[in-house]
Amino acid sequence: MLREFTPHAAQFLDEFCQQQLETVGLAFPPVDTLQLAALFKFEVVFDSAHPQRASCVTLRHGAGKQPLIIVRPEERTERLHWAVAHELGEFLAAEAIRTWGIPVEDVEPPHREWLANQLARRLLVPHRPFFSELRRLDGDLVALKRRFSTASYEVLARRMLDNHDPLVVTIIDKGKITFRKSNALERVPELTEMEKCVWLIAHQSGLHQRKEGDGQEVRVWAIHEPAWKREIICTKTVWTDW
Repeated sequence: MLREFTPHAAQFLDEFCQQQLETVGLAFPPVDTLQLAALFKFEVVFDSAHPQRASCVTLRHGAGKQPLIIVRPEERTERLHWAVAHELGEFLAAEAIRTWGIPVEDVEPPHREWLANQLARRLLVPHRPFFSELRRLDGDLVALKRRFSTASYEVLARRMLDNHDPLVVTIIDKGKITFRKSNALERVPELTEMEKCVWLIAHQSGLHQRKEGDGQEVRVWAIHEPAWKREIICTKTVWTDW
């Protein structure tokens, strides 16, 4: 089952989305999801009164059908692109399930929603250029954001976990951990003393930080705004020491 997210399943989703993007000629960043939707024969309509961030409907025109993505306007471009990418992920989910070899009717709605998110992330951040740039740019999240401008910092940080190199990604909003996950450990320990120290400097100064020592490499990017402080931490470590 795709919900059992093994490396093999991740590789399958990577290749599935890469093929979809290559088929329509949008396999290189930044991926414009509005253009992608048009290439998939969707019309995108903006509605400020729409109760959801985005939804997909089908209109009938005589004997034909017109798939429509209704999007609530967003101040942040990344949120807009994510909303459209998610609806395209919903659209592609059935094909991905069939290609994987699972009966579509066996996949429950929560699992399909999870799959739509996985597909959306890979449509915005296709794996071949991303992993290539990840190496070339030495994992610099800010430099990656310039290259993959339609994806948010969070999407890019989570995408790093799809790489083979052992990593822990932590997101802290207003001083509280909202996400902490590893691609190598099922149970991720609490922040190490070194992580806490480097994070605190970034949190207080608003400057990106990097430090190595005690078998760890900790990088913190301070994504600060006037009313919001977010820090994203990427930690490489000697796993046997945890």
